[in-house]
Amino acid sequence: MKKLIVILICLILSVSVAYAETGLVFISGPIMPNQQLKLVSGEKVDYPGTLERLVWDIGNVRWQSSLRGEKLTDLLVIISSPGGDLRETLAIYNYLVLLKKWKIKVHTIASSICMSGGVAILQAGDTRSAMEYTKFMTHSSAWYFKDEAYLTRSEMEEALSHHTIDNDEFVNLHAKRIGMEKARLTKYFTSKPYFFDTTTAYQIGFIDRIIGDVVDRKPKSINQRNYEKIETLIKEEQDEKKNKK
Repeated sequence: MKKLIVILICLILSVSVAYAETGLVFISGPIMPNQQLKLVSGEKVDYPGTLERLVWDIGNVRWQSSLRGEKLTDLLVIISSPGGDLRETLAIYNYLVLLKKWKIKVHTIASSICMSGGVAILQAGDTRSAMEYTKFMTHSSAWYFKDEAYLTRSEMEEALSHHTIDNDEFVNLHAKRIGMEKARLTKYFTSKPYFFDTTTAYQIGFIDRIIGDVVDRKPKSINQRNYEKIETLIKEEQDEKKNKK
């Protein structure tokens, strides 16, 4: 009888104990909502948006972990995106933040390009990294409406009114994560897109570390919160462009 009890306890423990595991998912290409695509044949097909594909991928990673008797504790999210739909971006950001409620630590990594909404999603990570040669870009949350020449003024205002978040709130999303005053960060979120490299992303505070060719590193002789130096460099760049004109 005692042997039977011991065997039962061992079986229960073997099922309930889960080993820690790290999963990997990708966010690549434009950030788009669910949409219908028209094929050459004229047939319409439903195409899943970025969030739906991400939810599916993370669910699959968690399922695979459970089959191995392991528990997903860390999730690497590789971001290589030019940005895209604002609402989809915010939905993805909120979903990654929600994963923390399930005790999953999110590690976002920018790779190749991380622009617009990609930068916002990057901020959802408990840790935020970037590959050494990643290119970044930020702009106003309403920037992509500016080239819609076919919209009248009233239509433009209506389109902007349907935004789920205004530019101040969009900037504040980044500012809170970075730990910078919103007023200082606003200059990077204007109607004119601001392009920058990995080192500048680290200087501003969009990332915590740079993943180099050999080892992780932090740029030498750079104070992470050296905002005055960054502002001077930006002003010099703007003055140089004005002089050329």
